[in-house]
Amino acid sequence: MPQPPVEVADIIRAAGAAFFDGSSKWLTWFHVKVLTAILYCRTSVLGGHVDACSRCDYQAISYNSCLMGSNSLWGVEPARAPFDGLFRKD
Repeated sequence: MPQPPVEVADIIRAAGAAFFDGSSKWLTWFHVKVLTAILYCRTSVLGGHVDACSRCDYQAISYNSCLMGSNSLWGVEPARAPFDGLFRKD
């Protein structure tokens, strides 16, 4: 299946810190956790592995999904955010 031209994470990245700063009155901790999980999903932040074909030696990197349980986004400690002030407690 081909990649879509735009993903939800692309929209969140495009909005950037301005979205989080402008939404701080109604944005809850749960919202921040979900948006951060979407941002980090299938990126090097969560780690990954190299898939290699044993016939032709073709290699591709597969990044871990936020649903694989290999990150701390749903744990006790919050992960570092890509935006300044993302985890403010106002």
